[in-house]
Amino acid sequence: MDAPQHRSWFRRTVGGCARVVGAVSLVLVAATPTFAAARITADAPAPDPASASAAVAPGSSGSSDSSDSAVGAVGSGRYANLQRTPFRSRVTFVPVTLDRKGPSRGLVDWQSPRPGFPGAAARLAFGATQSTATQSTAAQTERIAEAARIAEVARVAEVARVAEVARVAEVARVAEEARVAEAAAVAAEAARVAAAAQAVAEAEAAASAAAQGVPTYTKYVWTSGWQAEIDSCQGAVDLSGNYGVAVIAEHWSCGGSHFPADGTLIALTGVRSGTYRVGAVVAVLNANTDRTDSIPRGYDLLYQTCINGSNATMSFTELTRVG
Repeated sequence: MDAPQHRSWFRRTVGGCARVVGAVSLVLVAATPTFAAARITADAPAPDPASASAAVAPGSSGSSDSSDSAVGAVGSGRYANLQRTPFRSRVTFVPVTLDRKGPSRGLVDWQSPRPGFPGAAARLAFGATQSTATQSTAAQTERIAEAARIAEVARVAEVARVAEVARVAEVARVAEEARVAEAAAVAAEAARVAAAAQAVAEAEAAASAAAQGVPTYTKYVWTSGWQAEIDSCQGAVDLSGNYGVAVIAEHWSCGGSHFPADGTLIALTGVRSGTYRVGAVVAVLNANTDRTDSIPRGYDLLYQTCINGSNATMSFTELTRVG
C-alpha cells in the first residue's frame, strides 16, 4: 500500500470510528436526563411521624376519608412536589440544557450532567465529528481546487491548440499563394517562350517558303475604285486609276493590321493577280496635308493602309512582283 492509499484508508477508519463514537454518545446523552440529570429536590424534606399523624384525624386511622384529607394536606402544603408513588415521591426531574458558547464551531458546554464519562464521551464524539467534518470540507475544497486546476490546464491547452491550428492554416495559405504565384509566373514564361518560338517558326516558314517560291499569304483585290469601295471592306481595292501610281488599299480594320511583314511571299488574286514579295514601308503620308504626287514612284506595286485607323499615318509598303 503506497502513502496516498494508506492515508485514505486511515482517514476512512478514523471517520468510521468517530461516527460510531458519536452514535454511542448520542444514545448516552438521550439517556442522561433520566438517569444522570435527576436531582433530589432540596425544598421537599420528608415529613416526620408526628406531622404525619397530625395530618390524620384522631379515631379515624386507616379510613378512606382520613387518607384523602391527608393527601389533600400534602398537596396543598409545603410538600407540593411529592407524588403518590414511593419511587418518585421525593425527586423532581430537571431537563438537560445545552449552552452554545458563541462562535465555537459547534462545540457545546453541558450544564448537566456534571463532568463524567457521559459528558466526556459526548465531547469526544462532537469533537471527532467536528474533526471529520473539517477534514471532509478540506477534502472537498481540495477536490474543487484540483478540478479548477485541471479545467484551467484544459482551457490553456485548447487555446494553444486553436492557435497552432490557425498558425498551420496561415502557413498553408501563404504557401498556397506562393505556389499559385509561382505557377502563374511559370505559365506566363511558358506562354512567352511559346509565342517567341511560334514567331520564329513562322518567320522561318515564311523565309523557307519565299526561298522556295511558295506564297504564305493571299490577298484578294476585289475591285478597282475609290473611297466607297474601300469602305465596303470586301478586300483590297485597286486605286491605280485615281493615283496614277500602281496602289492597292484597304482599311486597317479590314485587313491592314494583318498584312505580312517584310520578306513574305504573297499571292494577289482578283483584278491584280500575281505573286509578290513584301518589302519595306517606303512612305507614311498625311491625307490632310500630302497630295497624290507625294506617293513614291518606281515600284511594281504599293500596299496602302491607315496605321491604327488614322488618315494622318497612311503607310505605303513596297510589293515586288516575282511571279
